Amino acid sequence: MDILNFFIEPYKSYSQLQIILEILAAGSGILSVWLIGKRRITGYPTGIVSTVTYVWLLWQWNLLGDMMINIYYTCMSLYGWINWYRYQQADTTVSVIKMTGKDYGPALLVFMISFVFTLAVYSYRPELDQLLSHDTLQSSTNDSFLWYYYVDAITTSVFLIAMWLMAKRKIENWHFWIAGNIISIPLYLWKGYAITSLQYLIFLILALAGLKKWRNAMVLQSS
Repeated sequence: MDILNFFIEPYKSYSQLQIILEILAAGSGILSVWLIGKRRITGYPTGIVSTVTYVWLLWQWNLLGDMMINIYYTCMSLYGWINWYRYQQADTTVSVIKMTGKDYGPALLVFMISFVFTLAVYSYRPELDQLLSHDTLQSSTNDSFLWYYYVDAITTSVFLIAMWLMAKRKIENWHFWIAGNIISIPLYLWKGYAITSLQYLIFLILALAGLKKWRNAMVLQSS
């Protein structure tokens, strides 16, 4: 019963609309990853539904850092959608490729910029909250836990690299999704968002399956 209450308690302060939208965001996000795993371009518009919905929800929850990252996800999804369209094959899938040596420099740069940016968001959070003040049903808590800032900055940076590599059809994107999902499952439970935490567990399973499918696709491409 305590475990059940742990999952249910945070949602007692939410409106019915917020609960429905979180389910929609989680569901469309899961469908998006499944489609991307099958190398289907439709994974991108489906993912945009998820990220845009999360932008609104995270605004309501006063999680500005998470909101900004979902704005980035939306922009990157548009870029990936356009880029994948250029490489779409007759069977509506795209070919996949491996990272080259010249990809590691930009990937490291993306990580460093994202890490610093996320920490900056938390450092100036009081000013941002005042600037973007609005009524919320729940605000972020446990601000004294500085470890949370660093963990969130790391996962944000890992996911940004994954998104960038995915848009470029690099098979290594799955390695970063897997790592980020493993961290995010307990992180979102700690934040009190059980539905989203469950989403990341499913993401982890789909990422493992996606990696296997893309590896098989590469074998077929080279044969």
